[in-house]
Amino acid sequence: MVESQNNKLIVALHKVQGKISGVKRDSTNPHFKNRYASLEAVIDALRPALQENDLVVTQAPSRFTESGCIEIITTISHISGQSMSSRLEIPVSKKDAQGTASAITYGCRYSLMALFLLPPIDDDGEGSIDRNKDSSFPRDESRPVRTSNSLKKEQPQRWTDVVQMIRDCESKIDLKELKRLLMTEVSVWPQAWRDALSEEWDKRYDEVA
Repeated sequence: MVESQNNKLIVALHKVQGKISGVKRDSTNPHFKNRYASLEAVIDALRPALQENDLVVTQAPSRFTESGCIEIITTISHISGQSMSSRLEIPVSKKDAQGTASAITYGCRYSLMALFLLPPIDDDGEGSIDRNKDSSFPRDESRPVRTSNSLKKEQPQRWTDVVQMIRDCESKIDLKELKRLLMTEVSVWPQAWRDALSEEWDKRYDEVA
């Protein structure tokens, strides 16, 4: 079959998804005792299949939103000139260089994993994957999942409030108790927001150690 110009991007994406099966969890969160796939691991898992199928991926921060998030734009381009873009808003825990860099890293990592259907896997393969498990804040399946529009309206200010609660904790015991109390509420938040919240918890945990 001769490929027409307007379907080359989709054909290439189809081939890439057939080549990749997952990305290894190569990094460890010392406080939550969980492993996760770093941005470097995600890029390394994708690069060979992308180059083999004439695809180029670019990612860049775009702007700060009114809700205190930074927008990440991911663009997938085929050498034929066809392209598609995705936008993702990530909350910034602290508006300094470190906080902004962490948010950008989270946004780039999760955008790539979502766009290419790239799940994290353990070193011993697919058999050990629990796709419904969120290591930092487990999902409460008994609660209805709210729509993205609802999350956008409700969560940004609440996320800021929770961060302040974490910063107000004066001991490891207080932090652990706060995490326990937040589990149910945070379980319906977007995964990237939960990860950013986990990082804020880690920072405070180190400070009070």
